Amino acid sequence: MYRKLHKQIIFVQHCDEELVPGEELWAINAKIDVQKQDFLIKKIHANSFYRTNLKEILDQLNAHSIEFCGAQTEYCMDATIKFAHGLGYRNFMVPNATSTLNNSFMSAKETINFYGNMWSHRYLEFIEDEY
Repeated sequence: MYRKLHKQIIFVQHCDEELVPGEELWAINAKIDVQKQDFLIKKIHANSFYRTNLKEILDQLNAHSIEFCGAQTEYCMDATIKFAHGLGYRNFMVPNATSTLNNSFMSAKETINFYGNMWSHRYLEFIEDEY
């Protein structure tokens, strides 16, 4: 549906000793419709802007807002949402469009709710799923 609205899609993938480019664990799920016009960014830090060309791509697209979805809530999503906010982007997310794992402090659901409450009206606006 997102493509029907002619919105640009940028995929960001984390790379480290456990998530190695080209290996199965690192690969984008085959059910996700990656197309040749999509941008693909490899990152080495939780913040997707850190040492990547994400800002340059957004500038090239004349983007002033970002709609987020992805993983991992308390790391990559949190760091990138807050940094994008600091750069002046209007940030949006459909509720629960992020994922994580249970940890020793909270369940995955509690973590998603905790960060969603923190982000709401501070760093992003939650929007209805139009799709």
